[in-house]
Parts: sequence; C-alpha cells; structure tokens
Amino acid sequence: MGKRIIRLSGIKSKGGVIMAVLQMQKISIYALKKDRKKLLEFLQRRGVVEISDLLPEDTVFKRNDVSEARQNFEKNISFANDAIDILEKYVPDKKPSLIAFKGKKVVSSEVYDSFREKYKPTLNAVKRVLTLQKEIAESKAEIVKYQTQIDILRPWVTFDIPLSFSGTKQTKCFIGSLPNAWTLEALYESLAEGTPVEIDIVSSSKEQTCIFVLCSNENADKVYDILREMNFTYPSISMDTAPSEQLNQINDQLAELNRVISDAEVEIKSYADHLEDFLFLQDYDTMRSEKYDVISRLLQSGHVFILTGYIPEKDAKKLETDINAKFDACVEIMEVSEKDDAPVLLKNNGFASPMEGVLASFSPPGKGEVDPTMVMAVFYYVLFGLMLSDAGYGFLMVAACGFGLIKYRRTIEEGMKKTL
Repeated sequence: MGKRIIRLSGIKSKGGVIMAVLQMQKISIYALKKDRKKLLEFLQRRGVVEISDLLPEDTVFKRNDVSEARQNFEKNISFANDAIDILEKYVPDKKPSLIAFKGKKVVSSEVYDSFREKYKPTLNAVKRVLTLQKEIAESKAEIVKYQTQIDILRPWVTFDIPLSFSGTKQTKCFIGSLPNAWTLEALYESLAEGTPVEIDIVSSSKEQTCIFVLCSNENADKVYDILREMNFTYPSISMDTAPSEQLNQINDQLAELNRVISDAEVEIKSYADHLEDFLFLQDYDTMRSEKYDVISRLLQSGHVFILTGYIPEKDAKKLETDINAKFDACVEIMEVSEKDDAPVLLKNNGFASPMEGVLASFSPPGKGEVDPTMVMAVFYYVLFGLMLSDAGYGFLMVAACGFGLIKYRRTIEEGMKKTL
C-alpha cells in the first residue's frame, strides 16, 4: 500500500526553490475530557495534524464506539446534498455560476458556532424539501398509472355497462377484446354455430376489436371455448361503474395529482433562499462527522483523553505552544522511527506543486527519498506543450486559466488552483 501524502504548495526557503520531503514527527496530546470538543475543533481548524492509532487500549484507556452518531451525520449530509440538488433543479438561477472556481467560503469560529441555533430548523427544511420531492415523484407515478388506465378505457368510452358485469341469473356475459379487426358478420359466423348469442362491437381498430357477447348459462362454456380459441382477453381493469364514469373519476384524480405537484413545486421554490443554509449544513455535519471519526480513535478514561498522530516538524513547536496557552494539556513531540507508517508531506514551489497530484497517483517518495516533483514537472510541461501544437488553442487555455486564477484567487480551492 502506498503512503499517504499531504500537500503544501508555494513554499520557498531563503536559499530559493525547495524540492523535498518534509520531516514528520509523532505527536501525543494528553488533555481533560471537558476540553475535548474545543481542542478537536482547534486542531481541525489548524489542519496540521493527522490522527493515527499509535497507542493500544489497556484496562484504563479505551476507544469509544461513535459509529451511530457518525451514521446520523452521514445521513444528514446525504439529505442536505439531495435537497441542494432539488433546489438547483427547480431554482436554477440560484445555483452559483463557476462554483468550482469559487470554492468554499471561509467562516469564523463564531459564525460556525452560531449555526447551532439554525441547525434544527435548517434540517427540518431539508427534510421538508425531500418530502415534497417524494410527493411529486409519487404523484407522477400515479399519473402514469392513471394514463395507462385511460388508454385501456378509451376504446370502451361509449359502453354504458360496467366492465365487471358478468351476466344475470339466466345469462352469461363476456366483455373483452379480440386481436385485429373483426366485423359483426365474422363474429356471428364464428360464435353462433347452433348457439344463440347476442354480439355487439363496442369499438374496432387494426389492433383490436372490443366486443360484448351475451348467451344463456347453458351455452356459456361452449361460447367461452370458442372465444378462447379466438384469443379473447378480458380488460386488464374491471370496475363496478361504466367506462365513461370511470374516465371522469380518473380525470378528477389526475387534476388533483397535478394540483399536488404544482403546490409542491411552488413550496420547494419558496426554499430557494435556504440554499446557503443547506450548503452550510452539509459542511457543518461533514466537519462533525470528521470530528467523531477522530473521537473514535482517541484513548479515553473517565476524565482524560489521549490523541496521537503525526505533524510536520516545522509546525510542531508552534502548535505545542498554542495548545499549552489555550488548554490544560500536555503535548509530547517525538521523532518518527523507521517502523512508523508516517504520512508524506511534499514541499514545492508554485511551478512544481501542481504535479504533486500526478506523483501521488503513482507512488510518493518515502522518508529519506528524493522528491522528483520538480524534475517531473519540467518534462510534463514540455511534453504537454509539444502535444498541444495549436498555439491559438494554447493561448485560449492560458487566458481562461489565468482569468480563473486571478478573479477567484481569494476563494479558489487548492486542488482546483493546482489543476489550473
């Protein structure tokens, strides 16, 4: 398995361009459980520590199972994502243009914390949008079902007897259809061979002929056998009212379903101003899920917890100082041994850093190995330039990428920035 890779870009030393694998160190933090939430959020914002399970459990320190809480967060994230897609479908003008370039807005811890008051109402709004979309989907499915019934009933619209009618005490009635077109004379020829019957053609087309056949109970079996040989079939729907009345009832149902769809769409559009809150909820629960993933890796006793992981050597002292200043905690920094599976942190300038992703897709360098990103970048750019022989197309790409980098330089995410 390849090593994990952490990327930083645009870093230079006093001597010029740096091309190296940064030294990592192990970090252990011992703190009180009452400070756990604030400390984890502090580390989450600093983004320089990768949490790892470096210490085993013992009789005092155990790891907590928080899988149920994480599942709830993941479910809410999925709900928010679906609600966002629905809003963008019904209110496309609310979808931010060039959203991939804009990236995500950075908010302060105060704004993040203040969202707690809006969390439940926002989640309820998300669920309401999903409920409305479900109503729309179910109503559309019902409409398809009713339209199928209309297609079945349309040939019978002039028939004033319920399709479920089967006869009287003395007679047997057959209501159904035969394939292809039939004339009344042909039907009497086939059915009235010494058997008295009453036949009526309700409707006829090239595909089928809808018929009404009435005979005595004594001749019912004989007539049915003949009809079956003619590929007679009963209607796929059978109701106790006449087809014309059934059609009126179905049309009323269709009107009601269309009203439900229209009302639901209007209500969904009324949530257009909640799009930013839905996006915030998605990120809010993503961060909470990540935090609970970290909690599942912590060793905890009744009052103390232990966090272990890796940190770049250049960030270790600063983080230790900041933690000691803000929390009642003990921070221990240790060197990484040869047996440790430490993550890899590359340090390159702006020219070479976009190639770190290409390098990571193969195999990043390990501890003590040379970072080949700069050398690879030179050949990559040259060969790509040779491949793109059309200068006009090349200038167009440069202009478009340059526009994106300049216009959205404050908000563009690091991955998109390197791609451009």
